[in-house]
Amino acid sequence: MYDISLKRKWDAEVVRQWQIEEQERKIAEGMEKGLAEGMEKGMEKGLAEGERKKSIEVARELKKEGAALELIIRCTKLTAEEIEKL
Repeated sequence: MYDISLKRKWDAEVVRQWQIEEQERKIAEGMEKGLAEGMEKGMEKGLAEGERKKSIEVARELKKEGAALELIIRCTKLTAEEIEKL
């Protein structure tokens, strides 16, 4: 009887340890996935901001050269209001 009770205790401990390891693995996977998604979103946002800054720079140069507002809008995809503020 002692052997059976000891075996049950060890079996329960093995199951408990497996559950802990499985939970830790899932947490690590979730963190990796979250980090990857965050980096992807950050890169997308950074690229969009870079494109916008470049459009503003081009609009300033075109405006300084006396280009028509319609041309600047077509070239930069900025609004008339955004261009007028430059």
